[in-house]
Amino acid sequence: MNGSGRHLGLDGFTDYLTAGVPIEHLVPGEPRITLFVDPATPSIGLRIPARPHETFTALGLDQVKVRSVTRAAGQMVEVIITSENLFQLGYSLLCAIADRVQLQSMRTDEAIVDAVRVLGHLIRQDGAMSPQQEAGLIGELLILEGLTKVAGPVAALTMWRPGYAEHDFDVTGVDVEVKTSTAERRSHWVSSLTQLMPTGSRDLWLISLQLTEAGGDGILLPELIGQIEAALPASGREGYRRRLAAAGWRDSRARPTGRWRLRTVPSAYLVADNFPRITPNTVHQAHLDIAALRAVRYQIDLTERASSTPPTLLADALAAITLEMP
Repeated sequence: MNGSGRHLGLDGFTDYLTAGVPIEHLVPGEPRITLFVDPATPSIGLRIPARPHETFTALGLDQVKVRSVTRAAGQMVEVIITSENLFQLGYSLLCAIADRVQLQSMRTDEAIVDAVRVLGHLIRQDGAMSPQQEAGLIGELLILEGLTKVAGPVAALTMWRPGYAEHDFDVTGVDVEVKTSTAERRSHWVSSLTQLMPTGSRDLWLISLQLTEAGGDGILLPELIGQIEAALPASGREGYRRRLAAAGWRDSRARPTGRWRLRTVPSAYLVADNFPRITPNTVHQAHLDIAALRAVRYQIDLTERASSTPPTLLADALAAITLEMP
């Protein structure tokens, strides 16, 4: 299982793929959702109980299909990934859909659209990463590198949860969401109503990083990827590469936009009641019809906001990153 205890980890899912037999795996929670692997097609997907009069928006992705089927348990909605090359990336999408339906009580159609909007770039056509995507991955890798320095490479790698969990890291029992900006102000885009919502009783910390183009004295994304891999033992490198893929990296995209360095010292913020954010609760309190909101994206500016002191391990990791500033 992964860190949340709900889904198979990447290694377990890979074992399913290589078994070569049809498999159904129950995702714990309500409603009853099953993950299936069909090697005959080949395809992977989810089966979710259908609701009356449910309709679905066209996704615009050739590799992701949504269809209504009749099974022994009744009418079901199937979300299917049809390209073998994208099964590991598509698995992250399927986990995100299941979480939205079971943990956040989203309608299936709403969960699919929201998850595809957040994670769909993972299964789009190959091509160079945009500067925004590149900066976002660099931000996560800087946190991973900092954790590697203070917790060791193997422990740090288990904390990184790209693609298959609601938040980017699980650091000793607290969730961490990493936001990276290339702007002069500490401003960040939030891509959904749930991205800044804590999971259960766990604390949620937002780590704000600012990057700037650095010319010859900065670091290229492939260089940073290589530095972290070199610190890992051989037994951990395959897991690292799978996590990179789940975060959107492929060797075919290795056309970095430039060299980067930190613009400012990283800042940490506890996402609590007074933190600026929009969540399902705030929308409900405003007496808005959340069912009619198909997508929400907003920007927060933390430039004038005082940072907080995070738990020791996370604070030490951020300090380790700061020491690497040019």
